[in-house]
Amino acid sequence: MTKKIYSILLFILISKWGVAVGIDSVNKYGPNTVRFITLSAQTADTLFFESIDTNYIGFQNFHPASTQNIPFLNLGNLGTATQPLFFENTDLIGFQEGWSAFNHYLTSAEKIKYYRTASPYTQLKYFWNRKQEQLFAFTFAQNISPRLNYAVNYTRLVSVGDYQLQKTDHLNLDASIWYTSKNNRYKFWFAAMSNNLTAKENGGVKSDSVFNSNPIYDPLFEPVKLSAASNQLRQTEIYFKQSYAFGKTYKLSLDSISIDKVENKYRFSHAFNYLNKVINFNESKIDSGYYANAYIDTTRTADYTQLKKFSSLLSYEYYNQEHLAKSQLKSFTISLKNQLVLFQNNNFDTTLSEHHLIATSEFQLAPKITYTASADYIFAGIFKSNYFFHSVLTYNLFQSKLIAKLGFSTSSQSPVFNALQAHNNHYQWANQFVSVQNQKAYLQLDIKSIAASIKFMHQQISNYVYFDTQFAPQQLSSNISLNTICFSKQITWRALHFDNYIYLQQSSNQQILPQPSFHIYNSTYVQLPIFKAALKLRAGLDTRYYSAYQAYAYSPANMMFHLGTKNLGGFPIVDVFVTAKLKRAVLLFKLEHANNLLNSYGEMMVSNYPIAPRTFKLGLLWNFYD
Repeated sequence: MTKKIYSILLFILISKWGVAVGIDSVNKYGPNTVRFITLSAQTADTLFFESIDTNYIGFQNFHPASTQNIPFLNLGNLGTATQPLFFENTDLIGFQEGWSAFNHYLTSAEKIKYYRTASPYTQLKYFWNRKQEQLFAFTFAQNISPRLNYAVNYTRLVSVGDYQLQKTDHLNLDASIWYTSKNNRYKFWFAAMSNNLTAKENGGVKSDSVFNSNPIYDPLFEPVKLSAASNQLRQTEIYFKQSYAFGKTYKLSLDSISIDKVENKYRFSHAFNYLNKVINFNESKIDSGYYANAYIDTTRTADYTQLKKFSSLLSYEYYNQEHLAKSQLKSFTISLKNQLVLFQNNNFDTTLSEHHLIATSEFQLAPKITYTASADYIFAGIFKSNYFFHSVLTYNLFQSKLIAKLGFSTSSQSPVFNALQAHNNHYQWANQFVSVQNQKAYLQLDIKSIAASIKFMHQQISNYVYFDTQFAPQQLSSNISLNTICFSKQITWRALHFDNYIYLQQSSNQQILPQPSFHIYNSTYVQLPIFKAALKLRAGLDTRYYSAYQAYAYSPANMMFHLGTKNLGGFPIVDVFVTAKLKRAVLLFKLEHANNLLNSYGEMMVSNYPIAPRTFKLGLLWNFYD
């Protein structure tokens, strides 16, 4: 594997200094000559490209799970399992594996960026601290011709952690190609992804009473519950999509990078996806008192889980380009999806198939009002009659300075598969749970004139499936309702900035679906240009706080969170940071958990897993456009 990586990097470096085929006669390269789209943008008649981020606001939050200011739980070390702090139902139906604790660290087809560049583009990221934590990310993209682009991404994460047997070691590598024909009718996208994640599992500290009696101690000498356990997750994925459009085609120019627009009424596309995931949970010896059972071997554990997914999506797309002033159908897509899943868990094997009918549409009800709707229905297979429907009414006011969205969704979803079947050394069951029913309604207001957004959401869940305090799957017969308010506001006064995010949530059943009452995140910083604006300095602090609640616990043998018995939370976490941007480089100095100077050890987000104490970290980002 190492030789392959070095070969790829050598090829990229050689091609970087080779003769690049520019998109046009651009003489000066920079952020405006590098643009990209993602998988979600491929289903539109006009490909509006995104620009790379040059402001780097939030650069100090480099944890893979903290990219959208959404609060999340973790086990106290970079690279360990994560889970969102607040519950929101997924939109997926059919087969859902359930192992999602490491999804933030995985490269998947939905995360791949397809670039269009006027020159070779390279980005380097590196984060380090003295406790043997390193995160290195490398991106390279180049247009071989104006219609053909390739990109390569490489990420390596290694973190030893503050406590025993907490080391994580992740490796991600992906490559993508995007081709457009000369007449702009035919396109294809291809991506290949490889993920290899390893995490030692210590089961948490044996006793948390030491934090109250002895605030001065060395975490490396604190006894942990598991002495020889680890998880390894390997995932390989291949994605290929091609499309052909009928109708007029032309390009719109923006900042020297073309934007594709197809004046067509019809387009056909086909996408194929192959995923192979292997999960190994190993214990060279079984620690007594941690597990209630050992069904396969009482001396050691070698659990093996593999799933292979083959998906095919055939789509027909219609676009109305008449632009009438009256109400009209703007676009319509109908798709047929077939998926085959081969699942193996130790000595248990099964094959699952599902066939979806998917439709999406967009209506222009008035010049400022649009309505979009999407539906997904499984008409054949083991998950037959699963469905999902989502609709959004959007109203643009005051030249899009105020955007109001009213949304509704309803679904019938099969429970996650690892709640239905488990054949491991420590956990075994075969459940016949009924489908989970979900309804969600929300109102969202985006007020661009004052940089504010607020969202009111109500969720109703029937037949909720959960894992109890003993990590046994259960299904609740009564309903659970959730009420959520999300508010964000950016305030700027001269050089002083205040970025605020507030989450409020109320669960009708705190014993089965526990949720904190609120979470607050504030980033306060000063932004100053220095040396005639050659250096842009940003210095400030981030503060996070959520109310105490009955927190979750974590099961290493299944890589899943479940109900806990302890009330955790109710403490602030303050990070101090300084970022300095000089031309194409950004330097980060960060003191994580700086308020640990005032508090003793022992704050936890997950039962028996203390968060990391005060830590100083360095970060570097460097862009190359030629």
